[in-house]
Amino acid sequence: MDNDGTTLTADLRPVVARLREIERRCQSMGSRNEEFSLMQDRLEGVVARLEAGEEADGAPLDLRRIARELFPVAHLFESTGFMSIGKEIAHIERSLMDLAPDSDTNEVSSSQPSQRGFASSSASKQTVEPTPEPWDEEKDVEAMSVPLPVVVGLFLLVLAAAGASAIIFGIGPFARRRPPLSTQAPSKTAEPTAIAQPTPSPVPSPTPAWGAEPTAIPRGVLAAEVAFARLALAKGDLETAATHLSEAARIDRSEPDLKEIAEQIVRGLIGWAAAAADNAEWETAGSHLERAERTAMRFGVKTAQIESERARIAAMERFVVVGPGDRQTVLRSIGRRVEVALADGATRTGRIEGIDASDLVLNVDSRVGGGAVRFTEEIPLSTIRSLKIFEN
Repeated sequence: MDNDGTTLTADLRPVVARLREIERRCQSMGSRNEEFSLMQDRLEGVVARLEAGEEADGAPLDLRRIARELFPVAHLFESTGFMSIGKEIAHIERSLMDLAPDSDTNEVSSSQPSQRGFASSSASKQTVEPTPEPWDEEKDVEAMSVPLPVVVGLFLLVLAAAGASAIIFGIGPFARRRPPLSTQAPSKTAEPTAIAQPTPSPVPSPTPAWGAEPTAIPRGVLAAEVAFARLALAKGDLETAATHLSEAARIDRSEPDLKEIAEQIVRGLIGWAAAAADNAEWETAGSHLERAERTAMRFGVKTAQIESERARIAAMERFVVVGPGDRQTVLRSIGRRVEVALADGATRTGRIEGIDASDLVLNVDSRVGGGAVRFTEEIPLSTIRSLKIFEN
């Protein structure tokens, strides 16, 4: 790429056109989701930098960084069901990565003028040694009398031997942590100590490809995940909120907003457990409470409310809720206490005596004065909405 950015601008014209189209899509979707307005502002900034051919502070364009800034935009479209637009943005990201200049080529081009002093930028590019032609496997195989697998094996063997030699003799990067040689002659008593307690040299950790810049990119993704989680909570979608919360925790669990979001998710799961218990869905209620407890422990949320709800559900009288058409369950429950919910909103309580083709027969105790009167009541099945049958 030339220093004046002309070649780069020409290559980026299709990318800018696509980004403009996606920007207009964000503008049209802004009335449905407030996140689209934020992504529209981000796209406007990206397009402005691409058209200017430089960053806002005047630095050269960093196409790799710009490509990473498009990740939240693609994630927003995919989360709202627009998978084709998400794939289009992913294609744009790859195009920007392909257009990014090679760091080694830039270093060679920049070093030529400083060494010669009189060559221009175009001349310095001409002095760079030409790139060797790619290896033609078929041509080399024909020229060799040895089969290709044997050649590959010998090549790997040579590399392994070179690496072992570098480790043993301290060549290359393994020599950086070697202690300086002593000018004094080693004593005979010091040799066993040095041999008995060898100190292995730690392998240096690889340097990140783009230096300290990855810190800024995950922070942007983290902010997007937090925003998506809050938006899902506002809609009452606990599952989506929990998913975005987990993604944000993978980036930075120490983010203060994560604990607040986790508290809201825990309260929602406790509400789910209470509703399931009221419908006699005991296993589902226990599952919701276990999930709430795991979330609370992961993000440092207090579990007192979870334990209180668990104790309340454990103390509840066990029952099952069935419809009037479940005759087999009703017949197995003869003699048990039942609470009948009628279609008009009224309720009847008593013990099941039997069920026939059209009526449910109950034994009802009625308090009269200082005693109780027991009588039989027949309730038409057509007027029954549900039956809550208790275990005892």
